[in-house]
Amino acid sequence: MLGTLVKYFEQGGPVMWPLLVCAVLGVTFVIERAWALWQAGRKSDEFMARVQDALLQQRSLSHARQLCDRYNIPVARILKAGLIKHGTSDEEIEKAIEIAITHELARLERGLGVLASVSNVAPLFGFLGTVTGMIKSFGELAQAGLSNPGRVAAGIWEPEYLPYRTAAAVPDEMEIMAEE
Repeated sequence: MLGTLVKYFEQGGPVMWPLLVCAVLGVTFVIERAWALWQAGRKSDEFMARVQDALLQQRSLSHARQLCDRYNIPVARILKAGLIKHGTSDEEIEKAIEIAITHELARLERGLGVLASVSNVAPLFGFLGTVTGMIKSFGELAQAGLSNPGRVAAGIWEPEYLPYRTAAAVPDEMEIMAEE
């Protein structure tokens, strides 16, 4: 199977290299973002149970803050912003939480611009490969005339690999759709 993919890659023309870069970038960012989101949510239930116990059972604001410091997760940092403002007006607490949420969302959405760019550029490389393949086919047609269709068909390899080219954008599009 790997030999077949290498054969297709070679026959796809020079535009396959930037597509390979797009595919590697896309898969790398999908894996990294999936890991970051998994890390962000994996301890949330345990944290919330412990903070709830600290606040409702023990009535200890300082213990709840210590828990926020121990857990390196977004919900802990957001809650800590509100706990720090305890004793101030509701508006100040709300504003502190909103600011913390904005910062955490920025951290969680980091890298999505790269994914969006790659998913937009990869199909364009595919279309570029189609155009270069057709240009090559017409050049062969001009040289060989209609007497040698085999030479013309050789240039059609490039546009026929369009599905393989656009497949580089699929992981990126899936990630962006999942985020929406």
